[in-house]
Amino acid sequence: MEKNEIVVKVGRYTLEKDGILRFETAPNTEINLAEAKECIAAAAKLVGNKRVPLYADMRNIKSIDKDAALYFAGEEPVKTQSACAKVVSSTFEKVIGNFFMFFNKPLIPIKLFTDEVAALEWLKGSVWS
Repeated sequence: MEKNEIVVKVGRYTLEKDGILRFETAPNTEINLAEAKECIAAAAKLVGNKRVPLYADMRNIKSIDKDAALYFAGEEPVKTQSACAKVVSSTFEKVIGNFFMFFNKPLIPIKLFTDEVAALEWLKGSVWS
């Protein structure tokens, strides 16, 4: 394992040379609160005291419980993330995710995509990168 990569139970974080933190979920991932906390701790270990944009490939997620989703929308991720582009599998997942974010306002800019290139362009072309 390289120094700029950490594998957690539900996926893998990589800090890229472009300054973007990338997270790829493992196949058939189910995320609970303990795993959400493990994810944020891994991100913090990779980025140190910096806030960086996060690219999260969520296409392998099978489920995420409410407590984990609320944790990801809360204060802890703000310590390591300046913005987050999430790639999901379908327009339906995008609609559901946007609905959740409407009622549980994340503390950082988050945008959902079905296209990987568009997600990366949004992160790279924004003031938080």
